[in-house]
Amino acid sequence: MNDLSKRSTIRPGNIISGIGFWTIFALLMGFGLPILIHSQQGDWKFNYDKSANTAFFYLGLGLFLWLLLIFLFANNFLFNLLRKRKKLMGLHSQGKRIKATVIESHIFERNKEYESVHLVLEFKNLSGSMVNFELNLSDSKPEEHRFDIGKPVTLLVDEESKNPSITLETGKIGFNKPILNLILFVLLVMILVPIGLLIYGYLYESNGYGWRYLSFEHPFILAPLFGLLYVGILIFIRKIFIKPSNTEWLLLHGKSTEAKIVSSVATGTSINDQPQILVVVEFEDKGKTIKADFKRIYNQMDLISLNRGNSIRILYHPENPQIIEPNQ
Repeated sequence: MNDLSKRSTIRPGNIISGIGFWTIFALLMGFGLPILIHSQQGDWKFNYDKSANTAFFYLGLGLFLWLLLIFLFANNFLFNLLRKRKKLMGLHSQGKRIKATVIESHIFERNKEYESVHLVLEFKNLSGSMVNFELNLSDSKPEEHRFDIGKPVTLLVDEESKNPSITLETGKIGFNKPILNLILFVLLVMILVPIGLLIYGYLYESNGYGWRYLSFEHPFILAPLFGLLYVGILIFIRKIFIKPSNTEWLLLHGKSTEAKIVSSVATGTSINDQPQILVVVEFEDKGKTIKADFKRIYNQMDLISLNRGNSIRILYHPENPQIIEPNQ
């Protein structure tokens, strides 16, 4: 059987570098560009004839937009990390323990402190099906060869949750420091920029007219609007490209079966020049032929194997077989 369901392995370091680049780009375009354009205009950009009520309206609007931007960013990124960490910590005291075996182990980064390893683990799920689970980890004791092929490991799973978590029993719970530092840096920028704009504006732009220098075109209002646009795009991208929430549920509760590929078509989306493929398959369930599909990023070398009629192992929802995931 062809190895068709294996996902393309994208190194975390490349992902973090890409996220960092686009984050800096978004900050420069969202905050830097409105400030730069504003600084190049003359005094005609200010209208001091507006009423005090109008001036305070623009002040309140700007404060609202900045607070909304900070809240949305913190809730979707910083607080989301904290919620995930709390959930994983709960697994160590309440999670179910499942034995697994290392069937693939690849080192993709090595330094003096640890080795970054990509593992594929095989275990019997709660429905009695043999499934594969992929994860990346940092091995601080590589000399012990704890994750060599064939070695047994213990997984901790949350069997009751609709969006269960799966982690290693021996794993330490921590944060992805580069991502955490990037999130804190962006939050700091979001806090300092409006404070700086207000202080500078009141000292050098108000000319004794209080907040009357504020307008809709002022970066104190335009910058958070651009920021909200970029945060919305980030949230959308995360929902599109982060694996669906049913993946872990299927790993724990799904049924495993062989399916045949009906068709495979590129969606037009790619990551690191590796295309996303829409794969349509057929399989039998309770005497009925089920047709379903999934989308995955594949290596270029694997595309030739995505031919009609080839077999692939999948997991499907026992009560809704249209929900499937490849699992090889």
